[in-house]
Amino acid sequence: MGKVTTLNLEEQREIIVFVTDHITNNLRGIETKMIAERHERQREALKEAIRLYRKHKKFVDNLVERATTVDDDLTLRDLLDLMSRHGKEAVRATMTKEHAVHLALRVNLITDALNAYRAVCESSHDSDDMRRYRSLYNLYISEEQKTAEEIAECENLDRSTVYRDVDIAIEGLAVLFYGAMGLDSL
Repeated sequence: MGKVTTLNLEEQREIIVFVTDHITNNLRGIETKMIAERHERQREALKEAIRLYRKHKKFVDNLVERATTVDDDLTLRDLLDLMSRHGKEAVRATMTKEHAVHLALRVNLITDALNAYRAVCESSHDSDDMRRYRSLYNLYISEEQKTAEEIAECENLDRSTVYRDVDIAIEGLAVLFYGAMGLDSL
């Protein structure tokens, strides 16, 4: 058997401080990595929501138009009666309605963020900001969609610059969309 060494109190403290610092630094690194990964997921989710905005807006606008033409004489009792008679179909209808409401809320939030972003770009002294907004708007938002090549031609840019501009615009939108604290707010 080997010789057993006893550590004095100061040596024990040094080891504890060393191990604690090492663990703390590792945890900070893990936390930083997790935050960066969460930010990337949020950016990608916002980018996907922007990419689908035109399609979702048309769907929501169509729902609103149809909802205004529904018979207003339908009572709550009528609805409950219909739901009780149609079981699974009623559940599906409820889920569809919830999805439509969620989609409408998302479209409204994105519209508000886009309007705020446009206002920021319009008041900016950097003409690149407005160009970035136009690139995002024309690629994903406007009723008449343009390709990156068409936008590049209109703006006298390279196609890759259009995509870079859109990515930068989405970063700006993310701060507006997720709050003043940026992506950390979720």
